[in-house]
Amino acid sequence: MRFIHMDHIDYLALKNTHVGLVTISFVLFNFRALLSICSHYHPSFLFRIVVHAVDTLLLICGVTLAWMLALNPIEAPWLGVKIIGLIIYIALASFAVKHAKTQRSGIYGYILSQLVFGYIVLVALNKSVFPFLS
Repeated sequence: MRFIHMDHIDYLALKNTHVGLVTISFVLFNFRALLSICSHYHPSFLFRIVVHAVDTLLLICGVTLAWMLALNPIEAPWLGVKIIGLIIYIALASFAVKHAKTQRSGIYGYILSQLVFGYIVLVALNKSVFPFLS
């Protein structure tokens, strides 16, 4: 009979929570971006709270996972690139939803944010700065 150490269970639960929150955050962003591009985005206070709560929990899970695995973004370049990609994704997503002056620029911001999101996911899955070569 094989016993699983409790830390392993904690790690798997946290990792699955992180992945779930990534999915929820991605769906919420797509919903907001598409409504914004169509000029129908007027979020309620509760919706804004939910979006920020999900993103905050996502960040907390990510930092906790890095801490549990003793990962340093300088020593693990893929993690550093993922963090930089996250900052770029947030900037593009914010532009697409809040700051785009025209529908076309909002669409460009949305498309670029989706490309960066895809890159971040590939980096996370492959643990490589160049996931296309893995």
